[in-house]
Amino acid sequence: MLDPTIDATSTDTPSPPPDAPNIPGYVVLELVGRGGMGKVYRARHVDLERIVALKVLVRDPDERSLARFRDEARAVARLQHPNIASLYEAGDADGVPFLIQEFVAGGSLSQKLAATPQDPRHAAEIVEAVSRAIAASHEQGVVHRDLKPGNILLTEDGTPKVTDFGVAKLLDRGGDSGGSPAEHLTRTGEIVGTPAYMPPEQAKGEPGASGVAVDVYATGALLYEMLTGRPPFQSPDVVQTLMMVIWMDPVPPRNLQPKVPRDLETICLKCLEKSPKRRYATALELADDLNRFRNGEAIAARPVGLVERAWRWARRRPWQAAASGLAAAGVVGLAVGFAWVAEKNRQVNKANTDLSQSNAELIAANARLDQARAETEKILDSTLKSLDRHQFGLSDQLKSLPGGEALRIEALDQARQTLDDLDALAPHRPQVTYYLADAYSRLAAAQASAGDLNNSARSYKRARETMGRLAESSTTDRTLQANRGILGFELASILDRLGRGDEADALRSESASTADQMLATAPDHPAVLKLNVLATARKLPDAAESGDDRALVAAMEKMADLYRRLAEREPSESGHAIAAAEWELHRANQLISRNELKEARSILDAVRLPDAPNEPSPPLRRVRAARDEVEAALQAAQGRPEKADAAYRRAIAAYEALAVDFPAGPGDRRRTLTAWWALGDVWTKAGSRDRAAECYRKVEAVARGLVESFPDDVQLKRLLESVPHPPGP
Repeated sequence: MLDPTIDATSTDTPSPPPDAPNIPGYVVLELVGRGGMGKVYRARHVDLERIVALKVLVRDPDERSLARFRDEARAVARLQHPNIASLYEAGDADGVPFLIQEFVAGGSLSQKLAATPQDPRHAAEIVEAVSRAIAASHEQGVVHRDLKPGNILLTEDGTPKVTDFGVAKLLDRGGDSGGSPAEHLTRTGEIVGTPAYMPPEQAKGEPGASGVAVDVYATGALLYEMLTGRPPFQSPDVVQTLMMVIWMDPVPPRNLQPKVPRDLETICLKCLEKSPKRRYATALELADDLNRFRNGEAIAARPVGLVERAWRWARRRPWQAAASGLAAAGVVGLAVGFAWVAEKNRQVNKANTDLSQSNAELIAANARLDQARAETEKILDSTLKSLDRHQFGLSDQLKSLPGGEALRIEALDQARQTLDDLDALAPHRPQVTYYLADAYSRLAAAQASAGDLNNSARSYKRARETMGRLAESSTTDRTLQANRGILGFELASILDRLGRGDEADALRSESASTADQMLATAPDHPAVLKLNVLATARKLPDAAESGDDRALVAAMEKMADLYRRLAEREPSESGHAIAAAEWELHRANQLISRNELKEARSILDAVRLPDAPNEPSPPLRRVRAARDEVEAALQAAQGRPEKADAAYRRAIAAYEALAVDFPAGPGDRRRTLTAWWALGDVWTKAGSRDRAAECYRKVEAVARGLVESFPDDVQLKRLLESVPHPPGP
């Protein structure tokens, strides 16, 4: 399920999204969250003037999703507790099931943590409150089954509120034999919950693994993450995480954060026991022990001793335990032998024999160490490849998926967090550093396309710093040097949009100098060509501002040529051919503005776009629309406004469809705006004031929507200020 975890403290009243549900008695203000089963909106109760969270299920849900949604309503309806987000109403409007819940404006605990360890006493206070809320839930026969930081919301004063009972189990008051309709729809062996926070019995999908012990474990995992900045078990691969949960013991929190009090570590590890019987029997017992810790009293939990830990380890790994026993026996025997030698005044012959044996053992130990290093390198390489397949590969697939931008950012950010951990463990390994730079670069681009400019700038800076570390260690690697220059241009573009022009100009000057130097020594290197694409693009605004049309057309022609050369050297990258066509269209458009219509027609007719045997990619859809725009401009220049109108409207329809499929970023809506603007100018010139006024009204509406959606983008604000007013009568 999903939760209203977005910070929505603003009192502004934004325009509701076009697909907002119509719930009688409520005004939908904005979309604040989405998930696999539905969406969450910030809404206002008309009569009570109360801000609420409106959660709606996807249209045409399957039987299991619908049953779980209804079970969530039944579960939360039972619960009245200051640390549980309240349910106000549930119902069905026009076939869309909905819940009306308390809106919690402070964001989620996951957002607050941000992989950072918290003060231990503050962590104990938060988790105690959560534990008492869960204890109250259990008293009402509701087991949450998916406790995690993302499902704990915070009020503005920091009070925690448990939410998202979408996979909760409704128990009979007398025990664990009951079940909800959705529970009966759960398949045998199905895993319900989030791997990093589920106990072993839940990770195995065991029947009946739905009792209160599940929530006690998850609460311990929550406490662990607050103390250490990470969950007890995590891996880029879900299956690996589940295996770690089942077979491995968590690293004691004090090993990661030595300032964690020993009693709090004991409480945490008791919650994370593999056997449910060894955990706290109830969430209330856990809450009471946390209260004792906070009051400086003796806690009820006792730390596990060394002998018991070894016994438990041996039960889970009998073969390794047997091998360790033999090794221990060997050590004891060797000690006795040395004692006997000492008693015999360390006879020379025996000492020499022992020395030879020690040398042989040292050689064998070094060989084992070399083997271990080689295996470590293999594990690291396998981890990076797995990361590339699962996070980066998933990101590339989501790039072309309508509505996939938010999931793409999440996948890339998870990859980046994993690489941060690897970088901390292996800061001098070039392959980790390279992957980290690549992860930050991809994350920055995704954030920029979603309009998240401040975070995009931070990610680009981190990518550039990381790439700089690599370039310093390999001064002859042209790819590294060129990529750092490319990141400089991309960061400058974001800084411009944030209104930080001086910083952007300094970065562009530095990167342009690198581009000139590298093109002279490596004119056919793909990375150098890409860097020079950005350096050439830098010259375009200067030529446009100076009115030097010839320089502008020449720069556009060079851009198209650079991309054609890239397409020859990297034929698998279809984007190069698309970009070459796009710059040819820019050149044709510029020639139209100079009234060189014959040459413009020649260029336009010669433009060739890649074939798309299946669904065309978003870049290909955009360049097709751009070709319609240039065709429209050419028709207008030849005095054919009706034909220009038809071509512009084809382009506008294409951009509007892209904006619906990819709503996170401003690009397609901005292209829609400029096309309407150009069409308005066509009808103004043709003397049709009514048709021109219609177009300019569209321009203003789109511009206002853009500024409201992306308030940090300074360029969009300037664009709105320059929008023309409809001509008078």
